[in-house]
Amino acid sequence: MTSKRITSQINLMGENPVIIFFHLPKTGGTTLSWMARSRHMRAFGRGARLETEKKFCVEPMELYREQQAVRYSYDMVIGHCYYGIHTLLRKPALYIAMVREPIDRALSHYYYIKGRTDHLLHRDTRKLSLLKFVNSERFHPGLSNVQTKMLSGLYTKIDQYGIKKGPGDKPSSPEEELECAKCNVDRHFLYGVMYQFDRSLRLFQRVLGWETLTYERRKISKRPPMYGMSPRVLVMLNEMNTLDIILYDYVRESFEDICKEEGL
Repeated sequence: MTSKRITSQINLMGENPVIIFFHLPKTGGTTLSWMARSRHMRAFGRGARLETEKKFCVEPMELYREQQAVRYSYDMVIGHCYYGIHTLLRKPALYIAMVREPIDRALSHYYYIKGRTDHLLHRDTRKLSLLKFVNSERFHPGLSNVQTKMLSGLYTKIDQYGIKKGPGDKPSSPEEELECAKCNVDRHFLYGVMYQFDRSLRLFQRVLGWETLTYERRKISKRPPMYGMSPRVLVMLNEMNTLDIILYDYVRESFEDICKEEGL
């Protein structure tokens, strides 16, 4: 998707489209969400309503429980969700997401759990080595092709272990899953890449007409560098993330094209 196409879609949405901050796990989404919550954004250059946070913004699980009339009052949806949540909203919506190099994201997932005593999986993983964690099928849903699954819209539930398939939503093939994710990203997302976080923010500002965005990093997991990882673990994670690797390269190349078009 080019920036001109994105801008054209935004203009067709009218004055108050809903912004969906689509938080892919371990992609800098907590920092991005904090920025959205901590200040009043001049969305699309027209200004969103100044209301209490509860009325201004909602998390996906809260949105599911809300009555229809209440759902229509929100300006932002922020949190972990699956593609398709916009169908709960009457107003037009634009998804915003950061993507991350898949192996780096998977490693961050492990070290984040290990470092957070309040995480639901911390007790189960605190004595597990990285190799044992990756070897355990129990934890594969949070490690394997997570970004493709969430962006495809074919997986509809998330629990503490990762992603679960929704009833009747099984893709016929991995190729279908990947193509669905690509199609959704092209048609409905404004996206950035985590390793170019600041540049991604500048793109969001340019395309959406936002004021200058400032932030502080949040929920940063401490971990060894990639070059210090076991080659066996890296091979396993590569095999588990073949779809995510293809999708990430696709999104990254498109992001570079858009940034060049915008002079960023």
